[in-house]
Amino acid sequence: MAIQRRVTKTGAVRWVARWRDKGGREHSRTFDTKREAKTFLADIEVKQARGANVVPQKITVRHLFDDWLATRDIRPSTRGAYEHVRDIQLAPLLDYPAAEVTPAEMMEWASHLRTGRAWISADDTGLAESTVHTALVTVASAFKWGVQEGYLTRSPVRVPRKDKALDPVEIPTRAQIDAVIKRVETGGAKYVAKGLENVTRPNPAVTDMMHIALWAGLRVSEIAGLVVGDIDLDAGFIHVRAQLARDGKRRAPVKSHTSRRDVPIAPALVPVLRRLTVDRAPDEWLLVSNNGHPVQVSHAGKVVRYAAENAGAPGVHFHALRHFFVSTMLTAGVAVQDVAAVAGHTPATTLETYAHVLDGYRDRVSAAFEAPAFSARGISAGSRHLRAVD
Repeated sequence: MAIQRRVTKTGAVRWVARWRDKGGREHSRTFDTKREAKTFLADIEVKQARGANVVPQKITVRHLFDDWLATRDIRPSTRGAYEHVRDIQLAPLLDYPAAEVTPAEMMEWASHLRTGRAWISADDTGLAESTVHTALVTVASAFKWGVQEGYLTRSPVRVPRKDKALDPVEIPTRAQIDAVIKRVETGGAKYVAKGLENVTRPNPAVTDMMHIALWAGLRVSEIAGLVVGDIDLDAGFIHVRAQLARDGKRRAPVKSHTSRRDVPIAPALVPVLRRLTVDRAPDEWLLVSNNGHPVQVSHAGKVVRYAAENAGAPGVHFHALRHFFVSTMLTAGVAVQDVAAVAGHTPATTLETYAHVLDGYRDRVSAAFEAPAFSARGISAGSRHLRAVD
């Protein structure tokens, strides 16, 4: 048995009590005070001495969600989004015993999210499908963690498969992108914050970030996490090995093994990267704000959003630049597996997301069957000219 002190991203101190059941499986429960955690473990110890089963049983959905959230190392903005799901969307189920919630009840809850949340207002018209999907994924994660921790024997949440295909209208035009970059570069975009009207200042760092996103297709967190040593102008590659960590102060591993990649440097990007790397140490942040710290992902996103709204191109944001890059590569005829490698995707994800770019694939595949390789004198299935490779 043990008690661990945990500090959340918001600075709150929580106390995690850990113990093992008869089968040796570890469980945990989170408390606001150390005294509560000690009292709980003392009770567990007494029950174990009596031979009782100490696997958690009647934990509520609220308690399950809170304990799961306490284990998550996430940005404050993400934590706020999760808390919103808990406090607003999940409100009618919070006091239910988590182990007694059924798949049918979760489906009914999701239906109310779509058609109208009576617990909010009789006039509520429901949420967009994407928002409902996000809520389901969040709650599913909490229940999955509950199963892993031994709180539950199974999760009642079923998340419908989401169509990943990108709608072409979500990809901005080059003219829209250039207009937003210009606005970020020169400043002057009006916005309202805390009831006061403000105007953005010229932001060269975010301007450079937009150029890198446009010409290299990197994720914004990957751009923010670049150091000078990641730029190899002689070889002509950007080495993507890390991203800016959630605390905005250090580098963290990229999201998956496919995200570790070398991205060719476009000729248009060479002057930008040369200016950013000349006479600088390899371990220095490539892009820094006025205070010398790395540009924060949330700040860069706000700057671009204000500029995009001012330029009449609200569809321009960092991930839209990534979509533009990938779509342009595919349209130019670059092989899917090559685009996937440069974007840090799997080929399957690239095909699924950018299917619209490959419209007409049926005709191209049909035409390929007429090529010499498929003719009677070409290579056929089982031919000795074909061999498997590792």
